[in-house]
Amino acid sequence: MAVVNVPKILRDKLTEEGAEALVRILDKMEERGQKTVLELAEGRFERRLTEVKAELKTDIAGFRAELKGDIAGLRAELKGDIAGLRTELKGDIAAMRAEFAETKAELIKWMFLFWAGQVAASFVFLKLLR
Repeated sequence: MAVVNVPKILRDKLTEEGAEALVRILDKMEERGQKTVLELAEGRFERRLTEVKAELKTDIAGFRAELKGDIAGLRAELKGDIAGLRTELKGDIAAMRAEFAETKAELIKWMFLFWAGQVAASFVFLKLLR
């Protein structure tokens, strides 16, 4: 608490005891004033804190909904991409199977020609040796 100097003229009129009583009254008034100011500030702070808390909850709920929507969109997009890749892969596998079948047929044809040539050459060679 601040020290209050009571002017001499008041001290003479009020006496020493009266001046001390006046100082005590002023101190009590100051304490009450400080208490009231603190209570008002505390109330304002609590109200503002409640408002900010409500705003944050609203913002978080909005962000959460937006994030869920984004995730759902990405999930659908990924599913579409995977389905497209799966279709493309199936097409590529079918093309490779057809190519393998074609290559197999080509190999069988060349093998037949080779063996036919070998048989003919062997036959000619045997005819020449007799």
